[in-house]
Amino acid sequence: MSSWSKLKNDIRLKLKNVKPIHYVIIMAIFIVFHLISPSNSSSSNSSKNTKLPINIPVDDYSAKVLNLYNSGSKGPIDFEWNQFLNIDGFVEKYKSLIEPLNCEEFGNRIRKSEKTRYNCIDDPDHKVPISLQENVLLYVDETQRKIFAKVHLLKSFPNPSKLIYLFHDNKIEIDVNKEPKKLKHKTSNLDKEIPKLTSYNQDLSAKAPIELDYEQFNYRTCLNSYKDESPVQQLHEKYKETRVARKYFSEAYLLDAQGTFNLDWRFFNSSEVISKDYDTLNMAKMSGIIRCWLHFCEKYNIKSFISDNNLIGWAMNGLHLPMEKDFNFHLPIDDLMKIIDMGFNQSIIFDYSDYNQKVHGSYLLDISPFFKMRDRNNQENTIDMRLIDIDSGLYIDLIALVNFSYERLFNYKAKPILQSLNSNDLIKVDKKIEIYKDKKENLLYSKDLDIYRFENLNKLLPVKFENAIGYIPKDYMEILTNEYFEPLKTSRGSFKFREFLNFWYPLEWCKMPPFTSVATKEDDEECLKNPLISGIQKSISKSASYHEQFMEWFKNLDVANYNLKPDDLSAIIYH
Repeated sequence: MSSWSKLKNDIRLKLKNVKPIHYVIIMAIFIVFHLISPSNSSSSNSSKNTKLPINIPVDDYSAKVLNLYNSGSKGPIDFEWNQFLNIDGFVEKYKSLIEPLNCEEFGNRIRKSEKTRYNCIDDPDHKVPISLQENVLLYVDETQRKIFAKVHLLKSFPNPSKLIYLFHDNKIEIDVNKEPKKLKHKTSNLDKEIPKLTSYNQDLSAKAPIELDYEQFNYRTCLNSYKDESPVQQLHEKYKETRVARKYFSEAYLLDAQGTFNLDWRFFNSSEVISKDYDTLNMAKMSGIIRCWLHFCEKYNIKSFISDNNLIGWAMNGLHLPMEKDFNFHLPIDDLMKIIDMGFNQSIIFDYSDYNQKVHGSYLLDISPFFKMRDRNNQENTIDMRLIDIDSGLYIDLIALVNFSYERLFNYKAKPILQSLNSNDLIKVDKKIEIYKDKKENLLYSKDLDIYRFENLNKLLPVKFENAIGYIPKDYMEILTNEYFEPLKTSRGSFKFREFLNFWYPLEWCKMPPFTSVATKEDDEECLKNPLISGIQKSISKSASYHEQFMEWFKNLDVANYNLKPDDLSAIIYH
């Protein structure tokens, strides 16, 4: 019986002795309420059937912006984090915890010691009586961590510089007013506005390898190519004398929860990513961030390549490794400067490239102001740029490469304290000294001690990663074996790569027969009886099947004549 039918029966039972006219009036009131109730409206029914993520404030704001743009207004646009994320709604929900706050009280709540850096200002307005200027490096309970993040966004965090929209076959940028101000414009919806800006037609033209130039990794050469008024020169000048700086990118630390340090503190939302040890929601969100970066690079001709554990994930099945928490991409320093020069630092990227497949997301592109510090120094600023999921705080790290002298490895060993090297770092340096002792020329370096030979990177070959176009270094297997012992092993922690399923699954989900280390096809077919596994397999099957066929062809690759024909990019994974 439906809830409405049950309600009517309950009313009839309770109103047996009510006069007929009164009964009619009461029933009429309930019928009207039923007709206008959101749970019975056609718009609600359509929202129940949609597969789009539920992030109503963000979607509403974005639809208004696109309506203005489609009406001829090109910006700058009004923006405030309060409206964008409905922080007022959060404040109302936690009113009893927020209204009585002052800096001393909140410091006591999060167990701040006298030595803890705590940039808090008593600022009693907007129902929030404090202003939190920066992160506090403490382990805090989930509710207080959310309050900390929302108060910072509401009171201290600057407006984004631009709104960047990525569509299947188009891109637009809209400037944002610096002063926070609510956007007042008629309500629209994304389903109405997005089709005006994209045809959803796939670009099936062949993708050619990217030829790199060694000078694209020379910091000084690249810097000198920009004019004095460029944001690149301005940031360089501002911090050119800085040798040691407090860490720019800061993570959320949470009591009694694993992995929360992999969430950006400003957009911390652990409920979106920490519900099970292995959750398809986590996979979908990480996939979305990676795909957004790949879409961005394709639209703006950024020469970024798949690296580290992402490169292992690609080699195995074309997807990221689900057991990993840290993901990064590398790019030449010239391309990092290009992004800064375009004014994209602290921009919000709306990735609607796959909107016709009911997948989209919003992300903050944030660049460290200390990008010019190319040495390790205090090891606090080894990350140059992050792409952060606004809905959860999940992120990927984006790290620039610069040219590097082999002899500096010996300087690192001689002065490990100045370079903030621990014992593991020193082992890594020794390994690099051995690897490159006969190949000392044209080395490239990142601040996290990744070192490449330019010849191993060049050319960057187009492939499909997470079912989007990405690029891998030409000698990717040499790079992986230099970095990892057995990079393509099929067991990682509590996960096993199931060959016939072409995916990684926790051992507890998909148990191996006793005394065996290699699963048979029959073993994997038995795994498919688990509904969680069968659901994931359904969502990745097209993409994983493509990768399997691709690798059969790729292993006999002739780089000189290599081109990638994308064929079909419509198989959205983790849907």
